[in-house]
Amino acid sequence: MAWFQKRSAEEEAAHEKASEEFWADWHKRYNPSAEEIELRRQEELARQAQDAQRAFYESPAGYARMAYDRGDLVLELVIMTGYDLNAVCREGWDLLTGSVVTHYAQQGWALCHYLFKRCDQNRRVPDAV
Repeated sequence: MAWFQKRSAEEEAAHEKASEEFWADWHKRYNPSAEEIELRRQEELARQAQDAQRAFYESPAGYARMAYDRGDLVLELVIMTGYDLNAVCREGWDLLTGSVVTHYAQQGWALCHYLFKRCDQNRRVPDAV
């Protein structure tokens, strides 16, 4: 169809319908109702909570909690320097030994090997999470 050719009645009706559908979708997407806004907010909060929980369980303290919940008696971790070992101890563990496995002086960090034993008196987190 040429640029300046007049549309037939059927073409004009199809164009109007497509335009109405486009704008209805646009308004729904970019001007959501209060219910839709609240639903999106709740979904985002749930996603953030799930991400935070996943991040915790991938941390040394998360591994410590899983080991405690399994009933393990010892816990062995190899982690980078700078991690708060108190977080592991608060999960119900007592630090027995620690040593540097590999030192990366140029980067300013080291991998350290730690051995913990179960210590119920150190448990500072609720039993059910």
